[in-house]
Amino acid sequence: MPERPRIPRDGRPDSTLSLVRDPYRFISRRCRELDTDLFQTRLQLHRTICMRGRDAAELFYEPERFQRKGAAPERIKKTLFGRGGVQGLDGRAHRHRKALFLGLMDADRIRTLAGITRDHWREAAAGWPARGRIVLYDELQPILCRSACAWAGVPLPEQDVARRTRELTALFDHAGDIGPLHWWAR
Repeated sequence: MPERPRIPRDGRPDSTLSLVRDPYRFISRRCRELDTDLFQTRLQLHRTICMRGRDAAELFYEPERFQRKGAAPERIKKTLFGRGGVQGLDGRAHRHRKALFLGLMDADRIRTLAGITRDHWREAAAGWPARGRIVLYDELQPILCRSACAWAGVPLPEQDVARRTRELTALFDHAGDIGPLHWWAR
């Protein structure tokens, strides 16, 4: 009988805090460190398989393989996903909520979003050469905030851009934090 390939292991006893500190980049960073697209770790002391890449995405969308309900930590549900968000639903409820969202994502709407984003990007980038060095992540935040609000039809007066950008960025950057930054993100 052929030997099953070994799944690389994260050598840490538990990676829960690492995940909470950096929920968006945790898997990608570990995959780069381990030179793999698949690894085993422990989250809340439970053996967990983490994956990235096209094959992982395709596997993730096979509904009989996963249970979303109860999978995400409460702090993420209270910030990033929202209570009752599609990311925590299974079965019919998940399919229904996802269909509502995807109904907004037809080709014309995506083209509109791309055009709005391109225009905001060009406007912002026009001033970058005079500034010398820029931090792209910081520069993208107001571009994406303006673009998302314009696309969704949410008024965003210029005097509110900096505050709304900070709020939306906190929602993503601090969703899993512990302490004051998490409360601010909420």
